[in-house]
Parts: sequence; structure tokens; C-alpha cells
Amino acid sequence: MTGRIGGGEVAIITGANGGIGLTLAERLLTIHTDLHLCLACRNRQRAQTARDVLLLSHPKAQISIVTLDTSDIQSVLSAVRDIKKLFSRIDYLYLNAGKMSVKHLNFSNLFKSILKMNTLFLFNTGHGLLVHSDQHTSEGLMSTFATNAFGHFVLVKELEDILGGTKPSQVIWTSSVAGVRSAFNPRDIQAKNGKDPYGSTKCVIDTTSMVLNERLNKGNIYSHTTCPGLVLTNMTNGILASWIWWLILPFMYIFRLVLDHLSIDTYKGSEPLVWLSQQEPKSLKTNVRYHSCTDVWGNTSVQPFQVNFSLEESLKVYEEMESLYKGFKEKYKSLEQ
Repeated sequence: MTGRIGGGEVAIITGANGGIGLTLAERLLTIHTDLHLCLACRNRQRAQTARDVLLLSHPKAQISIVTLDTSDIQSVLSAVRDIKKLFSRIDYLYLNAGKMSVKHLNFSNLFKSILKMNTLFLFNTGHGLLVHSDQHTSEGLMSTFATNAFGHFVLVKELEDILGGTKPSQVIWTSSVAGVRSAFNPRDIQAKNGKDPYGSTKCVIDTTSMVLNERLNKGNIYSHTTCPGLVLTNMTNGILASWIWWLILPFMYIFRLVLDHLSIDTYKGSEPLVWLSQQEPKSLKTNVRYHSCTDVWGNTSVQPFQVNFSLEESLKVYEEMESLYKGFKEKYKSLEQ
């Protein structure tokens, strides 16, 4: 990296080497023809493969790669230095990288929900349907929290000086319908004692984004969250084997009659992420999550759904995130001295 790249808009996508992130990258290059795209990925080799694939359909595209592991705060800080060497401003910052570690289906809860006639909620949110696992990172954070939420928060804070300004920048998070209140304890934002660390991190994302938007929009920085719906990717293969998904696929299309979040493919799942890049951010609502909704005929639309947290509740979560961020800044500042 020998100097900053100027001209055209800039989009950074974390977790861009596969799944929704890769589809999003391809769609953005098609829609925003002057775009310079940066793939911010944990595995540089996979990012290079993704870049090669994108260049097949967009041979003249400008595509850079930055190594970034959102579960490792030191890696995030290092990636920020690389990003600032490349770019003087960012127009779209897509916070898409994520993880969900699942042991197995929770058959006990599934059976109970059938008896209580509550199956629709279970399948709509996934809350209580899965038995999750989690572990600590080498920096002492819970891995799911660090990967999905906190690493991205650090990224936003560190890049704030090259966001916004004379024209708007959008910070766009990949959240989930799984982010329900019952999955979240605001006194345990890392879900150290929780049973659904994935759903909990999505609540952290929703609340944090709301406060970021309130605090940063005066600087022309806007933060919003999206829900891609249920998309069949490597993440879902960690829940059930891919051959099982293919067996139940016909039923999933039928279930769209009552569950409009069954996107299934990454193109439909990426719809709200792409849609937001085409909107005037000042006109967007701050307390909603933008969902990909697909009907039984396969028609996809973007619909806003109210986030079930007040600004006051969100501020408390944000303050904890801010305190944690300052602690890591101090830690790594002292190590550099």
C-alpha cells in the first residue's frame, strides 16, 4: 500500500469473502460503477479468491484487500492503520462479519413449543431452537460478542475521522430477527451467562447502532441495521448438514406463506444492504431494523421493523461498549510505548 486512493466512492465490507458479503460486493460493483471496494477479511487467501471471482464479472473494478479479524481487537486496530493508508474517506462501511457456534438443535424446546402452539415464534426468531456454544478469545472477550458486535464497534470508532464530513457516510450493520429481548441481558452484554450469545449480540448491534446514529449524524455519519433473513450459507451448515437443508428446502418455500424472512439465497438476503446504499440516509428511520422480506412467489422487498429498545436503554449498552473500547485503547497504547 503506497498511497491513498482518491476518486469515486469507497465501500468497505467485513466478512466479504463468501456468503452475503460476497454477493453484496458483486451487487455494489454493478450498481455503483465508480466504486472502490475494500474486502476486509480474516483470511487473506480467501479474500484474494473472492477478489478474483469479482474481477471475472467486473474486470475494471478497483478492489483492495485488508486483513481484519473482528474477534481480535489488536487485528482491528492494525487493519484501521492499513485502511487509512488506502483511503481518505469511506462512503459505506458494511459491518457484515459474524459467527454463530451451534452444538445442536434444542429438541426439548421444540417439543414444548409445539405443545404450547408457539412454533411460529420459535421458527421466526430461532430463539430457543438452538443450543449455542461460545468461548473466550485470547484477549478475554466472549468470541461471539467480539466477532459480531464489539470488533465492529471499535472499527467504527477508529474510522470516525474519515467518515462523513461534506457528504454522508453510511454505517450498515448485519443484524438479525434473532435479536429479541428475551435473548439479551443488558447487564451481561457479552452473554457470558446467556444461552443465546448470537441473539444477544444482535441486540447489542441494534442498540449500539441507534446511539451511534443519534451521536454521529450531525457529522454526516448515519448508522442503520439490517436483517438478511434466513440464508443458506456456511453458517447455516453449522446448524444442520447441507444435505438436510436441501431435503427441507421445498418446505421452506411453502413456509414463506407465514414466514417472510426465509430469504434462502444470498441475493435476496443482501437486498436491504444494497437498498440502503441507494437511499438518502437523512430520510431513514433511526429506531428500526431494515428486513429482507420474501413472499411465497419469491418477490423480495425491504421493510422496516421497530427495534424493541428505547434510546435510554440503548445508551446504557453504548456506554459499556465505550468503556470497553477505551480499556483496549489504553492497553494497546501502553504496549506500543
